[in-house]
Amino acid sequence: YYDSAYVYFSKGKAFALSEGNPQLLTDALALRGKYLTRMGFIAEGEAALDSAIAMQDQVGKQYKEVILARCERAYLQAFKGDFQSMLSQYQTINLDARKLPPVMDSVRAMVLHQVGNAYSIFGEWDSAIHYANQTLEIRHRILPPNHLTIAYSENSLGVAYSYLEEYEESL
Repeated sequence: YYDSAYVYFSKGKAFALSEGNPQLLTDALALRGKYLTRMGFIAEGEAALDSAIAMQDQVGKQYKEVILARCERAYLQAFKGDFQSMLSQYQTINLDARKLPPVMDSVRAMVLHQVGNAYSIFGEWDSAIHYANQTLEIRHRILPPNHLTIAYSENSLGVAYSYLEEYEESL
């Protein structure tokens, strides 16, 4: 499975390079980086993510795949045990995500969700609830009521309220 996916992402990168299209290249690098890190190939994944992030000078800091690569890079900080760095990176990404146009609300919601999860790791439940509520507001506005990512947000909110022993709110 890894080999076929790796070949797929490598072909995507080669195609993007042959086309001279920085957006396609950024997409290929970000997806390759996320896939490699999730498969446990951390160093290779970090290199691909860093390459995608470096493309922000050409495609813009607010380009969706740059933001997603930055989120994945922040996630890796937690994987390495550097939770403070992870939180700091997510906060910076969130500041940039606030400038996104409304058409990119799904990306903004994903960033807010990640920031809320980061606060949960620290046990800062009030902040986690704040970000979960912001995420839910966006997702309720842009998604159908039974969408799976709404359930993810509701779960995050329920977990935070549960840790605060506010069980009525957690239901």
